[in-house]
Amino acid sequence: FSYGDAIYVMNADGSSPTRLTSVVFLTGGASWSPDGTKIAFYSVAESNAEIFVMNPDGTGLIRLTNAPWSDLSPSWSPDGKKIVFSSARGGNSEIYVMHADGSMQTRLTYNKVPDTQPVWSPDGRSIAFVSVRGGDSEIYTMRSDGSRQKQLTDNDVPDTHPTWSPDGKWLAFTTFPTKEEADEAEKSDETLHNAVTVVNLDTWQEEKYEG
Repeated sequence: FSYGDAIYVMNADGSSPTRLTSVVFLTGGASWSPDGTKIAFYSVAESNAEIFVMNPDGTGLIRLTNAPWSDLSPSWSPDGKKIVFSSARGGNSEIYVMHADGSMQTRLTYNKVPDTQPVWSPDGRSIAFVSVRGGDSEIYTMRSDGSRQKQLTDNDVPDTHPTWSPDGKWLAFTTFPTKEEADEAEKSDETLHNAVTVVNLDTWQEEKYEG
């Protein structure tokens, strides 16, 4: 996980957090490779963010991207052979994919508005991501080659940070509060929280969980 300016690792029960990166620049977006041997992340080591990989103990740091604009949100393919990420190298944030060694960097989306936060499905066939092409942040999916781009959510508030269930049948994402919820919280002097929404990709059933 990322905290402050560094990447940390800890036990599943939250014990023994250990700092892995020593740079004094912003880092984040940590993503484990499927076999557990590498961690991909972004770091603003120079003037913009780039994608790096390292061993789980913080050694073996390798820089994968070197673009004039920020590269963010790395996510491994299930077979560990590719990494999908977002990049503003074309002047606007779009989704790209590359081999795990940084080669063959290929653009998948072409839009006039940002496409961000890509994450690979467990079967490797699809990628979920966030786009504001409809006016606000919504969840989209596409094939791993960039084809069949499809809008999944259509809400009056932003939906962000998609993540797949292990069986690939559900997507969970963060949903911002509606204006009505914000007004109600202000009247009752309650703390307003984002919610987590999950959607069944077979039935389109949605369930919303508020903090």
